[in-house]
Amino acid sequence: MATYTEQLFLEHFWGKAAAKDTRTGVFLDVMMRPGGSVWVDDTTSVNRIFDGRLTYQKGAAVAHMLRYMAPQDSLYFEGLRAYQQQYKYGTAVTSDLQTIMEQKYGLQLDSFFRQWVYGQGYPMFSVKWAQHLGMTLLKVTQTTSHSSVKSFHLPLQLTLNSASGDTTVTINISDTTNYFKFNWPDNITGIVVDPEDNIVNKTGAIQHDPNLLSVYAATLPTPAIYPNPAVDGWNIDGLLPGTMLKLYDINGKTIWAGEYAAKTFVPAQGLPKGCYLLEIRWPGAQSGYYKLVK
Repeated sequence: MATYTEQLFLEHFWGKAAAKDTRTGVFLDVMMRPGGSVWVDDTTSVNRIFDGRLTYQKGAAVAHMLRYMAPQDSLYFEGLRAYQQQYKYGTAVTSDLQTIMEQKYGLQLDSFFRQWVYGQGYPMFSVKWAQHLGMTLLKVTQTTSHSSVKSFHLPLQLTLNSASGDTTVTINISDTTNYFKFNWPDNITGIVVDPEDNIVNKTGAIQHDPNLLSVYAATLPTPAIYPNPAVDGWNIDGLLPGTMLKLYDINGKTIWAGEYAAKTFVPAQGLPKGCYLLEIRWPGAQSGYYKLVK
């Protein structure tokens, strides 16, 4: 904490950019080696207790990342004051700090402390993107520098660059491979991972991959079709922009064709009672077929 207050001093008197420059240097020091934990595994070694890279630099990095995890920045400082008040003139262990910060944040921090205090290493993030008719698809993968942590679970900021302006989104990383979709119509020209240097991490490959559209479509859940049986028609939820639809009768004749809309609706008025087959062709992917009943 004493080491991290250097950044707090710079932020208060010199601005966030100065604090970020120092933090970037701290993170680079931490990543000079692939392993090492804040938790001291040999308390008989003075050199390990006072290890500059792990106790001071990584300790300061963890102090900042704990702040980054706060739902509101003020809650971080409220938590520190509560911790100081409760344990001043006494002793405390890491789990005591965790308990107080969880109470202030209203969040479980087990993963955070397990990864960053007791675990070793850091993640490297690679990003692929594809876009279609205003829909942006992202694939974010991570590798870790040490086997003690298979995958880091954390909120990750990405800045999407475009000719008409940039925007920053926050995504929740929960596995080694993560898929995300959202509406953003501007053509992406590049992506910056963790633009404010809030997480100890390295950046891998950043690339546009149009094949991602078909790969992503294969991971999508079965669309919701209701009501089924229907009287007037079927509502279809869970489709991507650009999805094409065809309705066939039992003889294989196409009786209706349409495409994705904000509220996709397949009409059934005028159709005789019976069974029908709906073809849903995802953009860039093979078709799926679904039985409809009127």
